Amino acid sequence: MNYIRYMLLALSLLSLSAFADKKPAEVFMAETVLEKSEIHKGDSLLVSVVLYASQPFDQVGSAPELKVKNATVRPVRFRVENTQRRVRRDGRVLYSIVCAQYVVCPSETGTYVVPPLKIEGAYRVYQQAQTPFDDFFGVPRKYVTVKAKAATEKVSFETTPKPLRTTRDAIRQGGAVL
Repeated sequence: MNYIRYMLLALSLLSLSAFADKKPAEVFMAETVLEKSEIHKGDSLLVSVVLYASQPFDQVGSAPELKVKNATVRPVRFRVENTQRRVRRDGRVLYSIVCAQYVVCPSETGTYVVPPLKIEGAYRVYQQAQTPFDDFFGVPRKYVTVKAKAATEKVSFETTPKPLRTTRDAIRQGGAVL
């Protein structure tokens, strides 16, 4: 009876080790994130380009130039390396980094389209420790830098006319109300 238990335990451990050797597919993708999907004419909108990867980022390429028809676009300057985080997306834990931000100010009402942007970057794939004690004793792990490219999808937003003033605003500004 004990022999059967040991055999079942050994088989289950072998099956677990077979599943542990399979690594999930590497992820490297980009997304355009809009602050809002609808703004009023004369307001501005923050557009961010976010990279996602399954491993920590090593470097990110320069921000691509953004052009939106009938709108003024101004890049926002910030330290890209300070934006790396771990996030949960689609049930997976991924590393994210904001690689570019722009302030878009449309000049007319209507629908505006943010075109697709191409970004290059690199992430690190760490090798497994040689022994279980390497992490405990602080032995640095070796890694390989993998270069990758990603592209965002086009995104659109609406610009509506400014809302009309209220009666209280008109009276406060000295206007006449009928």
